[in-house]
Amino acid sequence: MAGRPPDHCSSSAFGPRFERDDIANRLCGDVFRSVLFSDHHSGLRHMAPSSASEAPRQLQIMEGLLAPFLGTSAPRIAKAVRNEFGTLGRALRASDMDFAKLGPDGRNLKALLVAACELVDGVRNERAVSARLDPADRQLHIFLRRRLCATAVEKLMIIFCDGRGRYLGDEVIACGTRNGVELDMQSLFRQALSIGASSFLMAHNHPSGVCSPSDNDIRATKRVAHAAPMLGLSVLDHLILTSGECYSMRTGDLL
Repeated sequence: MAGRPPDHCSSSAFGPRFERDDIANRLCGDVFRSVLFSDHHSGLRHMAPSSASEAPRQLQIMEGLLAPFLGTSAPRIAKAVRNEFGTLGRALRASDMDFAKLGPDGRNLKALLVAACELVDGVRNERAVSARLDPADRQLHIFLRRRLCATAVEKLMIIFCDGRGRYLGDEVIACGTRNGVELDMQSLFRQALSIGASSFLMAHNHPSGVCSPSDNDIRATKRVAHAAPMLGLSVLDHLILTSGECYSMRTGDLL
């Protein structure tokens, strides 16, 4: 998947793209070639396993999303959704026919959940601007899961930050297959420089549900982290996400 990612794979929170001709001249040579991330885990233990409180926490999340729209009915309906799908991520991936099992209003409930998540994400983005990015923040993990874990293919997302680690914008910069995703480093660094970023956080999903990094993940991350300082950039962290877990490469001493 070398070169610029297809338009349907790109979603940006910072508006139109910038002119990059001058930056492109700085991004030449073998060091900036594509790198491959894959979903063949290396057997390392994950950092944040699901706990026994995962199910109650999922119920609280769904109740919170539905309460502004459904009022006192929110706890009952959230419990029905949790019992049927298990997690919010699975519910968002479910089809309208799956939601129809919940009753005549099931299809409308799916649309309501999607709309509520989009509203929450919008508010979270507003709050993130000028805030220092914390890779260990659970709210950040929830946001990343909704952007990355609702599909059966790997996606790589970048969150760009300024010199003080404050949020500038985010973009899903590459889409791959169920088994891996390829990143064009030139595209990543052009985007970072074009918006004046000084650092960035990388995040990608593992559709297999195994949160451990693959050997390719480790090699590719180290290549990006090695090349970034040549352009005055730094990698804050690389997070690997599944529907219930998150692995930090920096916490795992792999970055």
